Amino acid sequence: MSTSALAAQGTLYVYDQAYENPSGCYAVEDALVIVRNDTDEIAYFFDEPGCEGGLVEVVQPDTTSPVIGAQSFSIG
Repeated sequence: MSTSALAAQGTLYVYDQAYENPSGCYAVEDALVIVRNDTDEIAYFFDEPGCEGGLVEVVQPDTTSPVIGAQSFSIG
């Protein structure tokens, strides 16, 4: 199975960075970000790098939310 088959469809915006059809784990650069989830998947934000540690926020599809204290996120 290709990785594109596992990707969320749409765009996830984390502050000023756009992730088109995201999948996998990504670093978060700032302690406070505004997230706009224009994908078809849930985005999970973690308090440690590498999508480990505690879950600090869940951003549902078609939702905009502030996220505080995240160091990484996963989707797809």
